[in-house]
Amino acid sequence: MGDKAIAITTPTISIQDLRCSATASTAVAGVRKHLCPDSGHINQNPPRSLFPGGYKRPEISLPNLLLRLRADEVLSDGDVLNLVDEAVSDRIGIVVLTGGKNSGRKLYEAAGLLKSVIRDRAYLLIDDRIDIAAAIKASGVLLSDK
Repeated sequence: MGDKAIAITTPTISIQDLRCSATASTAVAGVRKHLCPDSGHINQNPPRSLFPGGYKRPEISLPNLLLRLRADEVLSDGDVLNLVDEAVSDRIGIVVLTGGKNSGRKLYEAAGLLKSVIRDRAYLLIDDRIDIAAAIKASGVLLSDK
């Protein structure tokens, strides 16, 4: 794979979007309609981001929505897991769990809870923590450009 990186572009939905609607399916439909008004249309001119060397970064556009959660949200409110369960059964294809600085224990506990709720219905990615992703057998790790 070398020194090449791929950017994944997909519409992102947050837990606040899920809470503001009556059901997860209406939230997902609303976000999809807002972010992807014509789902069948393929963008021939994706936005460009350049490496320091001037190379264009390859991008992959995914046909799913991405749900980004913080470990605090998962652990503090039991209702979040019900919303995630409903959203994953509808259209959410990727769930990204972020922690923060010095939050290894919280992130591990939240990842375990999410893994049990999501099962194999969506990909679970852990933000910048390879050790936690390996420990809970997550689908992958979301690494930053740094």
